Amino acid sequence: MTRSDLRAKLGTVALFETYVVVDWSAASTPKRGRDSIWSAVRDDEGIDLRNHPTRSGFEEWFSGLLDQQVGPVLVGLDFSLGYPEGSAAAFGLTGAPPWAAMWAALGEMVEDHTDNRNNRFAVAGRLNLVAGSGPGPFWGCPAAAATATLAPTKAPGFPHGRLAEYRTTELAMRAAGHRVFSSWQLLGVGSVGSQSLTGIPMIERIRHRPGLAGRVEIWPFTAGLRSPRPSGREIVIAEVWPGWIPLDPGRHPVRDAAQVLGLADHLARLDRDDRLAPLFGPEVPPEVRDVAETEEGWILGAGR
Repeated sequence: MTRSDLRAKLGTVALFETYVVVDWSAASTPKRGRDSIWSAVRDDEGIDLRNHPTRSGFEEWFSGLLDQQVGPVLVGLDFSLGYPEGSAAAFGLTGAPPWAAMWAALGEMVEDHTDNRNNRFAVAGRLNLVAGSGPGPFWGCPAAAATATLAPTKAPGFPHGRLAEYRTTELAMRAAGHRVFSSWQLLGVGSVGSQSLTGIPMIERIRHRPGLAGRVEIWPFTAGLRSPRPSGREIVIAEVWPGWIPLDPGRHPVRDAAQVLGLADHLARLDRDDRLAPLFGPEVPPEVRDVAETEEGWILGAGR
């Protein structure tokens, strides 16, 4: 009897069988420990914590993990899956919907080598050049990577042209007291921009990988801003913010590791208690829903 059969026999209401939470890293060299990639996989058999020194190594492990899953999987990634409304148009990216055009462009532009060397700052500078209006909207880089289109500090500020500093979901999180950062910030404590530039191309490859194509939903882009109802081998990838729940430092001496362990367990408990599904369907105005589903995305739990 499979776990899916057992859950059905017991009448469980859980949406997923496996929960994967990933703390991503844009490090430019192989790295373990603090500020490296950590993953936690929670299922009925327990929880598995791993530390991945390179993004390429993680990608191979991750695709293999997903390929062997026999039940529905929830994957939480701690980087922005979208950018503020109007970004794709500002960068001259055509195609509908805007999020897909942005993902395809980053998949082509970002070069990420097996030793973690990458061109994320150059990509940000190229996109800034297309957007015009001086340095920005991307900002934050080492002095050696600064150019006429990419500055180490935020200047001249926002709105940059018509682009906002924060997505609607980030504003909702900040209003709730969570110190989330802008997708445009590439460097500095708490920044997430570099993680997005290196993480989105990885997920773009994963979702088109043989054996996984057709199984992967990117919430809310392909699944809508509503609760998924997986019934087979579906994989739902969502954006998460590990600081959303209190940190238990006793779980692991490395903060990133403790966070993924805690959030994986928390998501599993919410699902078991039938409290996870509502997080996928926040009550938002129609115009916010449309932008979230087509370009900005949403952080799981924001607005709740």
